[in-house]
Amino acid sequence: MLLRAVADLAGIDPCHPDQLQLVVRELVSRDWASVTLTGARHELMVALAGDPDHVASAMARILSELPDREIPIHGHFVAELAVAVDPDLRDDGHGLTIHALVIRD
Repeated sequence: MLLRAVADLAGIDPCHPDQLQLVVRELVSRDWASVTLTGARHELMVALAGDPDHVASAMARILSELPDREIPIHGHFVAELAVAVDPDLRDDGHGLTIHALVIRD
């Protein structure tokens, strides 16, 4: 669901892959627990490729809107969500790293 939220904000249109593509570079998930809650920490690294104008506007939307977006995940809730430009791809400006803490309801 997290990946779907990113794709929706980016405006990915499967009918027009020449305009914008979302490439998953890496996904790391680690179990997480507190005294009363359990869940997982997710780190999703993605790259946007395609028409430079579409990429720039998609990056801006994701960076500004994703941290406050409600992401429905059955039986879970997103407790923390942060987005940053991926330092490995900063020269291109097309990479993002998304950190999410997802807790079981």
